[in-house]
Amino acid sequence: MNENDYMNKLTNELEKFEKRQDRQELFFALINTLKKMLFFITKKIFILLFILALIFIVINTIIFTSAYQEALKKEYYPDAKAYLACADLINEMYIFPLSNKFRWDHPITKPFYKLRNKLYNIGLSKLPPGEGEREVWWYEIRYKEFREVVESCLVEYGLKKKPRKFLFEKVNDFIAWNNELYEHIELIAKANISDKTYKEQKLFMFITLARLAEAMERVLEGKLEEERQIKKGIFKGNHIYQGEKFVKKFDKAFLVYKDLIKSSKESEKDSYRYIFDNPKRKIWDSILRHDYALSILQSKYFVSKTFSCNDKYLKIFADAQKEIRTYYYANRENLSFGMGQRLGMSTLSLKPFIAYECRYNPELQDYVNYSINEYIKGYKHHGFVSKKMEKLIKEFNKN
Repeated sequence: MNENDYMNKLTNELEKFEKRQDRQELFFALINTLKKMLFFITKKIFILLFILALIFIVINTIIFTSAYQEALKKEYYPDAKAYLACADLINEMYIFPLSNKFRWDHPITKPFYKLRNKLYNIGLSKLPPGEGEREVWWYEIRYKEFREVVESCLVEYGLKKKPRKFLFEKVNDFIAWNNELYEHIELIAKANISDKTYKEQKLFMFITLARLAEAMERVLEGKLEEERQIKKGIFKGNHIYQGEKFVKKFDKAFLVYKDLIKSSKESEKDSYRYIFDNPKRKIWDSILRHDYALSILQSKYFVSKTFSCNDKYLKIFADAQKEIRTYYYANRENLSFGMGQRLGMSTLSLKPFIAYECRYNPELQDYVNYSINEYIKGYKHHGFVSKKMEKLIKEFNKN
């Protein structure tokens, strides 16, 4: 290699080295720029989050302080009500909206549940052990939590063909909730409430709780029995009715209700009038009697085989059904969609086994005649009628 070639090669090597140096410098310069930008953005985000957190704290402080101070003005147990009112606010502001947005028992709701439960327990601890307002606040916080975020999940698990997978992990929670609902039926009935406003609503609270407890018991126990039958390989796809245990449980609850109606009429007249002087609330008494009586009669007919046409629940069912259909046909144009559906189901859902088996019971003649007329309408419209109703129609046409 001559001298010129050597110099040319050296020059090329130097140029390549300089280019590598330039690229390295450019790379490090770019990295430094990105670091500065990231620091700037992070700083801005941190400042923004700090401002949002500050706003959140200030707004919540104002809201909860206002609720706390307002509760302290109450006549009975103001200190307890201050904590309980704040627990109720956490339900309304955070637990219910977040649960409905994501799902029941989502991890994002956990911190709010912990704070809510702490405030709730402190509030209860400041009420005397026998004070009826313990039940009022259980209703306001726990019962409403069930209605808002748990009930729809239990219904989905119990009635849908393909419920969400996480619900199968919640069976023990559903059982605990059902037990809690039933337990408070008697506790609310016995509650001696000091606050006049809450005392007036006692019977209404009982009716809504007792009706819900019975409905959820049917849904959950029906699903659990279906699962048991599937495991044993004996499930035939038929509707599952509740057994003797259910009858005893809700027969007891119905007796508690009857006693409460009597005592309210005699000594808690404001609570009695709150229901029975208002047709829109009175109809829930009819719904409760209808649902309890029908569930118990179906259990006796289809499961325990102890059904009798002298059963006390037959008249309770027939009277309540008549009250519901009278109210429904008189008010259906003004009913909300949900209420119209609810009452329509009670009104139009006929039970051939009752009408046919007890067709000679004088207390059921109105229901028997109504059933016959409705089935004749249904036959003209759909071209179908059950065999029992067909026999019943022929028998009554002879007379």
